[in-house]
Amino acid sequence: MGIKVGDMLYRYEAYGWNIGDPLVLQEWKVIRETPGTYVLELYDTPRVMYKRGRQNFAKPTKELALESFIARKRRQHKILTHQLSDCGAQLRFATGMAIGTAAGMQEKTRVKDENVQP
Repeated sequence: MGIKVGDMLYRYEAYGWNIGDPLVLQEWKVIRETPGTYVLELYDTPRVMYKRGRQNFAKPTKELALESFIARKRRQHKILTHQLSDCGAQLRFATGMAIGTAAGMQEKTRVKDENVQP
């Protein structure tokens, strides 16, 4: 990768919750190197980054850092969309159960309780 002690690595983060809040570019300094890791520092906070990791925490250029941010947000969007879809299905199922008759609900509960061993 060509990274050495004293180099700067970059990572974009989004800290705002409002549309239009700017992205924050973090500049991490490489302060130490071991055979398998780099030790990075930002505001006196160290962080270890593996050299051979599939996804590195910070990138050697601002352009790569922006590409990484976009990829992370796409992945996050995909996960949250799936979770929202699951939540909607569970909510529709639970709402359907709540609308059912009291006798029907009691019958389902009684049958389920009879199958439980003490």
